[in-house]
Amino acid sequence: MEKVIVREVEDVVFSFFHWPEGAFSFELMEVETEINTLKNPWRQFVLDQGLSPQYLAMEGTACRTSVTHGHGARGRAAPGRGGV
Repeated sequence: MEKVIVREVEDVVFSFFHWPEGAFSFELMEVETEINTLKNPWRQFVLDQGLSPQYLAMEGTACRTSVTHGHGARGRAAPGRGGV
């Protein structure tokens, strides 16, 4: 289940890199209290360990560059797991 959630989060974040314009940002936040108050079925969709924003940004940029230059969809690198 965790691999599916990771893939979905990556796909959403990577889609930001295909916006023709706009801005987004990552905010480091402590959300333990909010996570602990989630009830099933929502709790099952929270990752035990967050995804690295650096990985997401680098992979998203590489994906956009690849698509922009006609090389197709993103390749799958090893997920960068971090504390976010």
